[in-house]
Amino acid sequence: MPERRIDTKASQTAGHTRFSRPCAMREMICDFGRLNVKNLVFSAGTLGSPFAAKLYKGTNSRETASSEKAYHQDRRPADDGSAANYDRLASDYRWFGPEVLFGLCFEYVQPGNRLLSIGIGTGLCAFPFAKAGLQVFGLDISLEMLNVCRSKGIAVELQHLDIRATPWPYLDGYFDHVIACGVLHFLDDLVPIFQETARVVRAGSLFAFTTKAPLPERQPEAPSHKYSTEVISGVTVFSHRKAYLDELMTSCGFGTLKDLELWVGVDQTERCDPFSVFVTHKTNIRTNSHVAAKD
Repeated sequence: MPERRIDTKASQTAGHTRFSRPCAMREMICDFGRLNVKNLVFSAGTLGSPFAAKLYKGTNSRETASSEKAYHQDRRPADDGSAANYDRLASDYRWFGPEVLFGLCFEYVQPGNRLLSIGIGTGLCAFPFAKAGLQVFGLDISLEMLNVCRSKGIAVELQHLDIRATPWPYLDGYFDHVIACGVLHFLDDLVPIFQETARVVRAGSLFAFTTKAPLPERQPEAPSHKYSTEVISGVTVFSHRKAYLDELMTSCGFGTLKDLELWVGVDQTERCDPFSVFVTHKTNIRTNSHVAAKD
């Protein structure tokens, strides 16, 4: 296969690769399956006003800083066509998280594999997996989002369920892979999610997910803290620390295969915050460390 050349400028800083043009990421997606991608940093575009509102503000006019209400608001759009417009807004504002996650997973998946997408929404992240021949199952708290996803015909089964309500309605080891894209930064306690994922996937399975990474100046000072919090457009968002995620993965029997950092615009200003994409696999090797649900 001829060598693929990418017309973009890249600079090396602190062990990361940063691409100066967001469009370069689209050109890279098809090559992700053949790369051992680690610690790459992409500018993933800016989520402007409408989409940022969808991501952080939710669609309920009564804003709240409560994590529980924020999660419900974000996953339950109002009856204003917002669910139907979600995919268009994501495209307009250059949110490439789903493509990045799929590209990092590509080399590990096979047609016919069963994949569970938790917080599947409109199916943005699940779509490329379905197109690659995987059997997609999905959970989401929003009926409107699920209806949009169902209309795409990409899923074998969709269930209306709050992903925090465990156990999920699946047998042990039922899935080959689990993904969670654009969901976990609305949740403070990730222990039930990781534990339930470890239950429903078989050994060797993937668990791929995105989280919002704390900015260096906002890193929690006390080592016992699991995350930093910030209210963005009226909604509390959780930036989980890498040490907390590592401990969760280890205690639940997951080992990291790849991790990547991308920068995403989060409001109407030029501010960009880091998000992390992790691809892990179930090793069944667990430690005795215990991650408490709350500090």
